[in-house]
This record gives sequence, structure tokens and C-alpha cells, in this order.
Amino acid sequence: QQTAWLSSRSSGSSAEPSLISTATLNVGRFAGAIAGRLRNQGFCSIDAIGPEALYAAVKSLDIANTYLKDSHPGQRLATSPSKIKIVDDHRVDMPETVAWGLHVAPLPESTRSEGEPDLYVARNTNVGLLAGLVAKGLEERRQATVGGMGAVAISNAYKAFLITNVYLKEELEEQSEIIIATP
Repeated sequence: QQTAWLSSRSSGSSAEPSLISTATLNVGRFAGAIAGRLRNQGFCSIDAIGPEALYAAVKSLDIANTYLKDSHPGQRLATSPSKIKIVDDHRVDMPETVAWGLHVAPLPESTRSEGEPDLYVARNTNVGLLAGLVAKGLEERRQATVGGMGAVAISNAYKAFLITNVYLKEELEEQSEIIIATP
């Protein structure tokens, strides 16, 4: 279950290179790496190519929340997703691909919707329609909870969050806010 929130925009650049999520990584160990970065610098960045790698990163964030309970009481990890264009001059068939960039930081735990999600996402969900529903939830309640199972569904949820950024661009800039997701 992913919850999209509106949050104040903050600046910060990554002092260390991004952590790289893969489809086959050990999510517990990766969660430990995330927790270590957050304890040392207060934030981290994660790059992932493909739905399975994104899903592994999101599962790791959920586990990292438990690792950080003692050092970050009353806080929960939140991500601000972005798209990264990767160009590979050595590939003739597909010289360019897109990766996920997740900017991760602990934020104060907000009132979180428990129980049934507001919206459900699946492998075949129209992400543009989902983005419109997420935007409506953010405008009305400042949050929208999206539930889904599996790598492709979670990837579709994050795609919808990116599209929601486009739909709400003027409002977000005016309020100096960004859309964040909490696993």
C-alpha cells in the first residue's frame, strides 16, 4: 500500500552516489544500507531500472522503517519519485532507457489511512486515469492511498504519481510542495 502525500519542498543534494536497486537484491540487506545512509546523512537516493527493481526498493524502504524506529522515533520514510533518462551509446537497438530515481528522507509520521486503500492499482491499470484520481484525493484530503500487489502494479502506482505531478504542477509550484509516497 502506497500513500501519496503533499509535502513542503526541501533542497538537498546527495553527497554520496545513489544506492542501486536490482530485481534480485536481498531486500533486508538493502534496507540496512538505506538505514545506514539515513543515519549518516539524513537522506539518500535510490536508482532502479524496471518494475522489479523499483518493487525491491519499495519493499526495502518498508523494512528500513523498522530498522530506523529507535534512531528516528515518530518518523516514517518518504520518497519523492523522479524519472532518470539513461543513454547507452553501446546499444544500437535501444540506446536510451528510463530509470526511477527515489529521493528518500524520514518525515514526521502523519495520520495514515489504515484499512482499505482509497484506490487500487493492477498490472493493467490506466495510469493516466489513476493519476487523475490521485490528484483529486490530494486536492480534497492532501493524501491518496493506493493499494496494489506485485512489481508491475507498484510501478504503475509510481508512474501515476509522476503524472499527478504534471496534473498538479501549477498548484505544487505555487505552494512549494512536492508529491511524496510512503510505503
